[in-house]
Amino acid sequence: MIVSTDKNFIYARVPKTASTSLSSALEPHRRVEDRHWIGKLGRFVAPKLVHPKVVDFRAHSHWPLLAAKHIMGQEFFDGAFKFAVVRHPVDWCYSYYQHLMRSTDNSDFVAIYSDLYENPSFENFLLRLQEHPVPPQVAMMIGEKGEIAADKIIRMENLDEELGEVEEKLGFKIELGELNRGRYAKNIEHSERALQLIYKAFAIDFEIFGYDQKSPGQKLSLDTSRQLQAISDKLVSISPLVFSPWEPWSNQM
Repeated sequence: MIVSTDKNFIYARVPKTASTSLSSALEPHRRVEDRHWIGKLGRFVAPKLVHPKVVDFRAHSHWPLLAAKHIMGQEFFDGAFKFAVVRHPVDWCYSYYQHLMRSTDNSDFVAIYSDLYENPSFENFLLRLQEHPVPPQVAMMIGEKGEIAADKIIRMENLDEELGEVEEKLGFKIELGELNRGRYAKNIEHSERALQLIYKAFAIDFEIFGYDQKSPGQKLSLDTSRQLQAISDKLVSISPLVFSPWEPWSNQM
């Protein structure tokens, strides 16, 4: 997460959405406290303290927007420009899976996904999601009442175009460079079964962000308001400060 008091913005970093490149570009504008040794020391000495003077937001890569509200307060949160980048759920899900497969040296992942590493197929991952769902992308930008708290949601597929609107709002140029760009798999062919499983796991993201299903299968009838409130309730229950987009909800509740 990047928080800037000088430029008055909050960037919620959804994983696997060019977040490394965007965070690097925004980093020069982050809070002075995040660059100070006190904030960096606070992460290790007293990681549970949430006073804004001892929190390094950059060190908490994937905090949701609500974490910034808890730490910075309602007034700053309401006045700040809040944004995030999302990605087509099919591509996002596959990239999420690939990241797990590349992270066999991560002890936390190995402990959580031990069964997946024993049978590391994409289909097995999708079947696992049906029983142990992970947070959808929208969880990163939801409010306490189930509302979308972000002022701007950028589609990664239109990143260059839509980022211009953010630059105009913030008043500075965001230079992404070539960091990690091109690493994102495109035009991966998935089976009809895989597409249906992805849709079932992340139907709320398809609905909220307006992405096509990429499959002729039956569309679910969603009560989006109820779904969003349920996600918000989970987030508040576990606390936005300990939330992880990389762990199934069941591991965090």
